[in-house]
Amino acid sequence: MSESKAFPAWAWVGCGCLGALGAIAVLAVAVGFWGVQKARQFGEEIADPGERAKRVLAVLGASEMPEGYHPVVALSVPLLLDVAVLSDLPPDETGRAPEFGDHGFIYVSYPAFGRNRREIRDFFEGKRDDLDELGRHRIDLDLDEQISNGKISRDADDVLWVSYRGTIDTDDAGRSKEGLMALLLIDCGGDSRHRFGVWLGPDPDPEADAADLDLSGSVSDPEAIEHFLSPIHPCR
Repeated sequence: MSESKAFPAWAWVGCGCLGALGAIAVLAVAVGFWGVQKARQFGEEIADPGERAKRVLAVLGASEMPEGYHPVVALSVPLLLDVAVLSDLPPDETGRAPEFGDHGFIYVSYPAFGRNRREIRDFFEGKRDDLDELGRHRIDLDLDEQISNGKISRDADDVLWVSYRGTIDTDDAGRSKEGLMALLLIDCGGDSRHRFGVWLGPDPDPEADAADLDLSGSVSDPEAIEHFLSPIHPCR
C-alpha cells in the first residue's frame, strides 16, 4: 500500500474514540428514555390502586397481601433495587396511598456485592447492635433496646430476625413512628442479593422493661412474624 493511501494510526484511534463516544451517547439517550418511561409508569401505578397492588405483590413474591395490609408503593430497577411498602391503612377516597397507621412494612432487595455479609448476619444473630445497611437506602432507624431475635426456616428461605424498641423516619418531612420493629433478613440460600424487611408496630407497654413485655401478637412475637410473612416469598 502506498504512503499516500495509508490510513494514519491516529485516524483509527480517532474513529475508535468517536465510535465509543457515539455508543455512550446512544446509551445515555436510551437510559434517559427508559427513565422517563419508568417515571411515567411509576406515576400511573401510584395513582391506580390496582396497579400499585400488582407491583407490590410482584416485588414481594406474594400471591396476596398479608392480612390487614394495603400496598403503599413499589419500585423496581432491574438487577439493582426492589422496594415495597405496606400499611395497615387503606387508600383514601381518591385512591391515594396512605401513610403508616399502627403497623407498616418496608422491604428492600439489592445486590450483595462488596458488602460484609458476616457482619450483617452477626447483627441478626444478636452478636452486634449496629446495622448501617438499611441507612444506605434511606431507611432511617434509631434502635434503642433489643427485645428478642430468632430464626424461621421455610421451604424456599430462612428468615433471621431481631426486634428492637426504636424509631423510624417515615418521610422527608421528618415525621417518625416510635414503637417495636422487627428487622428481617430473608436468606434465599446464599445468592447474590440482600433482602431486608422492617415490620413496625406499637409497643405493648412503653414503660415496661423488655423482659417484662407481653409480646403476644406483636411484631416481636415469633408466631406473629411467621404468620405475617406467610404470603411473602421473594425467593420463589
